[in-house]
Parts: sequence; C-alpha cells; structure tokens
Amino acid sequence: MVLYVCGNGFDLHHGLKTSYRHYRDFLARENADLLKKLRNLLEQAQCPLFSEDAFWSNVEDGLTLSYETVMSEIVEDNYPDPDAEFDESDLIQEQESELFMFLREFTTTCFYSWLTSMDFAHCVKSGKVNISEDSKIITFNYTDVLECIYGIDEERVFHVHGRLRDVKNKMNQVTASEREKFLNENILFGSSRVSPSGVYRELERQYERDEYYYTAIAPAIDDLETDIIFATKKIANARRKMEFFIGDIHIEEVHIMGVSMGNDDMEYFQEVIIPKTRDSKWIFMYHSQDDQKRYEAISEQYGIINAHYEYW
Repeated sequence: MVLYVCGNGFDLHHGLKTSYRHYRDFLARENADLLKKLRNLLEQAQCPLFSEDAFWSNVEDGLTLSYETVMSEIVEDNYPDPDAEFDESDLIQEQESELFMFLREFTTTCFYSWLTSMDFAHCVKSGKVNISEDSKIITFNYTDVLECIYGIDEERVFHVHGRLRDVKNKMNQVTASEREKFLNENILFGSSRVSPSGVYRELERQYERDEYYYTAIAPAIDDLETDIIFATKKIANARRKMEFFIGDIHIEEVHIMGVSMGNDDMEYFQEVIIPKTRDSKWIFMYHSQDDQKRYEAISEQYGIINAHYEYW
C-alpha cells in the first residue's frame, strides 16, 4: 500500500495556476479594494506583507495575527469622548468593520469565485507521476485533478480541505444569506491556530468593567469574533476523517508531492500521518534545493529515518 500526499505544488506541476500569486492577480483584477484592506490589516498588525511567491501556508500563517493587540489599538484610538458634540459610541465598531470584515470575502466568496474561474484547458497528466492502483491519496487541493486527469476512483482520494466539485454541486441549494457560512464550512481556508471565542473572552476580560463596554466596545468584539470565524480553518473534523481514511492498513511507502508542510499542514502530519507511517519509506519529491533542505529538516525533526528525496 502506497500513500500519496499532494499539495498545491502537485496542481502547479500539472499546469494549473493555483498559487497565491494567481489568487492575488485575480483579486487585483476583480476586487483591488480587498487587497488594499489586506495590506492595511497586516500593516496595522505589524506583520510582513505576503510576497508574490508566498506559499499558501505563509498566507494562513499571516491570518494567525494577534487580533487582541489590533483590537486594543482600535479601542484606544476611537475611545468615545464624553465632551464630543456628536455620539461617538459607534466609532470602535465602524473601525473594526473597516479593518476586519473583508476577511469574509477573502476566505469565502472571493476565494470560491477564483477557484471556479480556473482554466483547466492546460491541465495535463504528468509522466513523472506514477500513481499505483492500490494506493490511497490525501490531497490538500480543492481541485479534482486526480479524479479527472488520472482517472482515480474518488473513493481512494481524501480532499482534506474540501472538493470544489462537491461544493459547486450544492451551491444552488444554498440561500444567499447562508453562502458565506456554507463556503466557510466546506472550503476550508484560513488559520487553524486562532480561537475566535478565545479572542472574544480575552477582550471581554480586558474591557468588561469599562464604562463604555456595553455601548461601544461589546458590539465591536461581537463582530470581530464573527469575522475571525471566517478567517479560521476548522480542522478537527478533517483530522478525524483523515484518520478514518488511512485506517489501520500498513503503509509501505509515503510519497510527498508538492506539499509545503507549513505550520497548519503539519498538524495533520503530526497528529495522523507520521504516527501511522513513521517506519514506512518516505519519498519527498522536490522542485528546488530549498524544498529538499526543508524536507530533510522535517525528516530529522520527526524521526523519519527511511527518507528519500527525488527531483521532479
């Protein structure tokens, strides 16, 4: 039994334009204001801007910012002045909305629009990838390259973060008001290391005794919690499904193809894949020397002794 694990590099290898750079180019054409808001948020949070060649894991890491710190600055900068001529109780909520609400579009509706606009015309089967018939495949991609291009039975493929085709088939059953929520639950994208309720509780603890808490601050942190939910990737259920998918079958080889193995990905590897396959033969397929060095470091860190590296 061979277990293949595919990441975004797998789709790129087959001619699909699925990198963050391609999503950013799409937003620049279709929603430039959203990119501006993303830049403003990262600058406010003193986080580095995403480079053109950023991995998706870098983008998701960027959404693991300190929301409490940014929100505290918003409260301080927009705290109501009791001597003001006009009621200023809405300023904190307005600023929160301006800075964070775009996250809903970035991780749901705009992201889905980009995925569905993707051109599969140049997607071709690669002679360098030979997938055995009795294998199991875990893919972090939303596309169905494996099923459509390689003819793999969909029962042998587990889409960790959701499969675009399944979502498209159900979209006409979803009301407009439920669309963001549906996409957030079925196309997983965002950080898995931020707790929306935890951020809420920390801000509540910090401000609940403030005289303007109920009139000016509480509505803003209510909205913030909702916005963070849409920037959060809920992986607990996906992790359980992955464990069931692999099952108790002995895995002889693990092939890593185009997986960056960033922080969020590593939760799946640490909790599920590595414990089940630590003694298996691992083959890391890499595109650059930096990729190989990263894989070598991961192998050493997690005790993967039988590791091999192949250029593709």
